[in-house]
Amino acid sequence: MLRIISKTIKEEIELTDVIINFFQNLFHNDILTIITIGIIPIIELRGAIPVAFGLGMEWYEALLYCWLGSSIMCPILLLLLKPVLNFMKKWKIFRSLAEAVESMFTDKAEKVSKKAESIADAKKAERRKMLGVYAFVALPLPLTGVWTGSAVAVFLGLPFFKSLIMVLLGNLTAGIIMTALSVFLKEYIDIILTVFLVIVLLVLIFYIVTLVMKMRKAKKNGNTSDSIENADEDSGAVVLSDRMESEENADIAIAEENNVKDDVGGDSGESDDDGK
Repeated sequence: MLRIISKTIKEEIELTDVIINFFQNLFHNDILTIITIGIIPIIELRGAIPVAFGLGMEWYEALLYCWLGSSIMCPILLLLLKPVLNFMKKWKIFRSLAEAVESMFTDKAEKVSKKAESIADAKKAERRKMLGVYAFVALPLPLTGVWTGSAVAVFLGLPFFKSLIMVLLGNLTAGIIMTALSVFLKEYIDIILTVFLVIVLLVLIFYIVTLVMKMRKAKKNGNTSDSIENADEDSGAVVLSDRMESEENADIAIAEENNVKDDVGGDSGESDDDGK
């Protein structure tokens, strides 16, 4: 067991070195490398700060550049997440994925807003939601960063600028926590980074499995709704056909009744002529 754990840690360290070397060779600039790593989902600022310390940056440089890099996606997600998901749902090939992503972030938003639901005052409830978004992002763990926090703010229905401020402040708080840990545990920075990447890998696997399950559920629900719609269309067609048939029968009955009246009228006319 210890050998497996040791082997996994060594592989993670090698993977970390590969990622860092890739961006360094791509940009030939440590600042751009750190900013780019900070943008990557799940890793974000939490993983970028230990990397910055590993590259020899000062604590304030690491905090500033990692915070800037990880914060870039916040306004983009706040503005474009829902329009992109709505666009994807129009295409059958992307519909189940969009519905799965929407369901996942809706669930997270509901967890954040639970305490706010019991507050009658709308302004106080909104403030509670804002604090919930801040606390969610400020916790320096994978899947609680800018990407997820921005999505949660969107599905909570918070205004753009309020969401932006809460996510950026939460991200700054998480950055300060990670910077403090990296300063006090500088000698163990490689171990911190490796443990973080192991957690990221496990969370990523869990995230993918959850997303696949939600996609299957969304696809199943979509097929069920399609079947119901088809059944409704068929029943509607049957009802329309029956109605048309009954109308035709009514027209035939009226025509026959008129013919009978005409025949009776014709016979009585002839009787009158004979009497005369």
